[in-house]
Amino acid sequence: MYLDDGQCRMVSDFRSWLESAVSDLLQGADFNRYDRGDDSILITRWPAEAHFWYEVSIRPFLPQVRIGIMTDDRFRSEDFERLITDSGDTMQEFVEEAFGSVGLYWSAPPVEHYCEDGLRYYFSTPMDLKCVDQLSDKSCRDKAFKVFRGYDRAFFQMSR
Repeated sequence: MYLDDGQCRMVSDFRSWLESAVSDLLQGADFNRYDRGDDSILITRWPAEAHFWYEVSIRPFLPQVRIGIMTDDRFRSEDFERLITDSGDTMQEFVEEAFGSVGLYWSAPPVEHYCEDGLRYYFSTPMDLKCVDQLSDKSCRDKAFKVFRGYDRAFFQMSR
């Protein structure tokens, strides 16, 4: 798939806006970028604590924004699984409740939990877009920020 110059700017503007909003939320936390050379996946990570990161992945060619958390510690991933189990909710219900607590009412949001390359463990929610142009919509930006806040609420604030 090909993105024209205007669409590339939309992706860049969305990413810059979300990185700034999240860094402000996290009180100036630094972030790192981990992008594929072909720009098919643009990843930004913020450290939350040792072996635990927030992650936003923009996949402009799908188009999709994936937001969640990542750990490189299998035991930390198991701690998160136990947190969900102990809540009595399914993973989907657990995340949906956290979304609701930050003002995002998304019934049965998709929640993916997987291990990549045996090294990184993820909990994330994909936001599928009809077209990459949606990244410039205020409603898309608001939803992405609330998804981020929901993951912060579910996995960081509740686990303390």
